[in-house]
Amino acid sequence: MKKSAIINVVFNVLAKAMPYVCKNDSVCRELFFNLPKNMAVNMGIYGEGAYITIEKTENQILKAKQVKTDAGLEVLFKTRHAAKKVLLGQLSVSQSFARHDILLKGDINTAVRLVRIIDRVEYYLFPRFITYKFLPKMQKEFSSFKVYGHVLFLKSKKCFIENNNLKTKRKSANNTEKAQKTGQKQEENAKKLQNKG
Repeated sequence: MKKSAIINVVFNVLAKAMPYVCKNDSVCRELFFNLPKNMAVNMGIYGEGAYITIEKTENQILKAKQVKTDAGLEVLFKTRHAAKKVLLGQLSVSQSFARHDILLKGDINTAVRLVRIIDRVEYYLFPRFITYKFLPKMQKEFSSFKVYGHVLFLKSKKCFIENNNLKTKRKSANNTEKAQKTGQKQEENAKKLQNKG
């Protein structure tokens, strides 16, 4: 069966929007760093196979050039109709899971985190008069127009997602190291003064 052009386009838009939202939205960023360090996710329709593969590296989400047969997680809609309902903003991914419209192969905890990321990405992509039907009200941390601009004009390879917790730990470690060095210098100066006296 020939793959659906509209579903292919929406999957690709989703794959381009995810890195930008994960980089700039604190909730998505935290979910991103709770995913396994290196993983591949196939997304598609049962009977038609995967439409796209998303690769998650240590600090990026990228659309793979080719579909991977050994992906750690596979999310397949049972039918095109079920896929269109989610991808065109009529149902959330969570609701689709609840209706048994999605087949899952892989770790359920990883899938739940990914679904939460996709829900937030959809919240940025679709206007509120569409999302109110299937998503609770969320706090946007930036304008949806920035996501549209990224999807239309920029490559997702430019999106490096920084781990703020890791940055804070490094900063704290550096400050501790500086404090120790300062303390050592003060002790040395005090000893020098005592020796002079």
